[in-house]
Amino acid sequence: MRKGMIISGVVVVILLITFGSAYFWYNSNYGTQDYYTQIVDKGTKFVEKDDSNRSYVNYA
Repeated sequence: MRKGMIISGVVVVILLITFGSAYFWYNSNYGTQDYYTQIVDKGTKFVEKDDSNRSYVNYA
């Protein structure tokens, strides 16, 4: 019984360390603020397609 509790505790600690470090890694790489731009003069809109034939919008 005691051996099972020790193994369970070790597994829980390993899982906490794994998920905690994964959260901090994700937050440091992808957890930034969103920034937006405003076009104040007449911009030209370009609709282009990539190699997979998906369209995307670009402004110049």
